[in-house]
Amino acid sequence: LKSAAHKIGVISIIQKQSSVVLKFKPDSDVDVNKLLQTVKNNNKKLFLSGGGTPYLTYKITEGDSKFILDMKRCVEEIG
Repeated sequence: LKSAAHKIGVISIIQKQSSVVLKFKPDSDVDVNKLLQTVKNNNKKLFLSGGGTPYLTYKITEGDSKFILDMKRCVEEIG
């Protein structure tokens, strides 16, 4: 997950209770169309927040033991 995230400009991955936050570099050159499409395709789990340092929040659902693999798939869709 870290390797795939780094390729799209993510500078940190932090788990906070039932969510994981992926922060982008402010000057990341991520493909915005792919990013928005991935968020749309995963609208119950993935949320985008803008601003000076944009970030994605992945909501971990109860009993989701494979959330890392799901997150990696989402990140690879963006990249």
